[in-house]
Amino acid sequence: MPKGEKNRGSVKEAFAVAAQSFKEQPGIEILSNRRAVVDGCRAVAEYDRDFIRLSLGGRDIIFRGSELSIDSFEKNHAEVSGIFTSLEFE
Repeated sequence: MPKGEKNRGSVKEAFAVAAQSFKEQPGIEILSNRRAVVDGCRAVAEYDRDFIRLSLGGRDIIFRGSELSIDSFEKNHAEVSGIFTSLEFE
């Protein structure tokens, strides 16, 4: 096998591993103090109008505030809205 072909395979594999790693990492987009999108969400651990705890696998994210709701929950994706007063990681 020519030397260049071996390197191309290694680079391709490295990109594939990196892409998979990024895909597995949770991502949180805070759009204001009233809306957030959480990718990589595994489960809703606790939920009420003032407190939402989402499981991200190895960590949890906690939203505190008022009028909190989960507007959308699909595989690995949640949208939270309300009036956020704090955001915590555990």
